[in-house]
Amino acid sequence: MTAVQEFMAEQNLSRTLMARTDSYLAMLWRVHRGEAIPGGKRLIEDMPLSLQQDVTYEETKDYLEKVPIFMETDASFLRELSLKTTSYLFSPGDFIVYAGDMGREMYCVRRGLVEVIGDDDFTVVATLGPGAYFGEIGLIFGENRLATVKAKTYCEILMLTKPELDEVLANFPIVARQIYEAGVNNEHLRDVRKAALESTKAAVRRLSIKYAQESSSARASRTSHKSKKNKKTSGRVSPEMRYTTVFKQFSRRGTSADFG
Repeated sequence: MTAVQEFMAEQNLSRTLMARTDSYLAMLWRVHRGEAIPGGKRLIEDMPLSLQQDVTYEETKDYLEKVPIFMETDASFLRELSLKTTSYLFSPGDFIVYAGDMGREMYCVRRGLVEVIGDDDFTVVATLGPGAYFGEIGLIFGENRLATVKAKTYCEILMLTKPELDEVLANFPIVARQIYEAGVNNEHLRDVRKAALESTKAAVRRLSIKYAQESSSARASRTSHKSKKNKKTSGRVSPEMRYTTVFKQFSRRGTSADFG
């Protein structure tokens, strides 16, 4: 802990961020007694592969089997998939995902409570507990997230990424087609995907309008600046014009003298 605190001090981290980090590390120690850090190297990696699958399958099957896209898959697929899952801990108030971000992970709540935040970035529209899941649409199609989710209490979250799912599906082509069809045909997922696409289009429209307004403002500013510059220079006579005028006046005087 002291080494971590020294590192944070050297990096000039804010007191708030340092306090959050200290709280997180303390939670890790209470939960795992320093034996393993979720998200890092697992202790079971030195076991035979079959034993690794047995252990991780027992740990995760109750969560993975509840996800609609995995409900009809067989145990052999879930056993291999379970090895690709990773467990992470979150402190109260930590954000797990942000609305608008590209979704390439699915999450299952193992312990604790998480809150789903509405479009106003403030209102809690749902609270999810153990066994709940979110992000499955991004796991299949890799689309933008519709909502922000943050930890309400200390949470242990099981995460599965799209690249890891794709790696397993390469060995199960029939299951891959089955999962894709489940994602396309599931009414709930279809509605979620439609909402995600509409949300993306709305965001693009907002950015387009903002860009058009900024471009219009910039053009107006340049036009105004150019107009002011022209006004300032309109009364000025260039050296060439002054020389030409003087030369003409001199020429006229010279002509009058010659014929006087």
